[in-house]
Amino acid sequence: MSKQKTNKPDFLMEACGQYLAEWDSKTYKKGEQITKAMFDSVGDMPEGLEPWQPFETYPPDEIADLCIMLGHQYEKMFNAGAKYASKGGK
Repeated sequence: MSKQKTNKPDFLMEACGQYLAEWDSKTYKKGEQITKAMFDSVGDMPEGLEPWQPFETYPPDEIADLCIMLGHQYEKMFNAGAKYASKGGK
């Protein structure tokens, strides 16, 4: 069965942007690819990923965890807003 397409943004990618200053967009096209690379790394940030200055000393797996948690929060906010809008703002 094919996965249904939606107009939802890639919440995980949006969250990664809060912790990463740069990433190689040719290698990392989705948030899942970024977090997988950080979980798979051994100690150092994977090639092509650069954290924002306050997070430079964080281990890559911790940054990946933060990205996932924030991505879930973004999705909850999006869904709550869609639910509110579908009720006519009531």
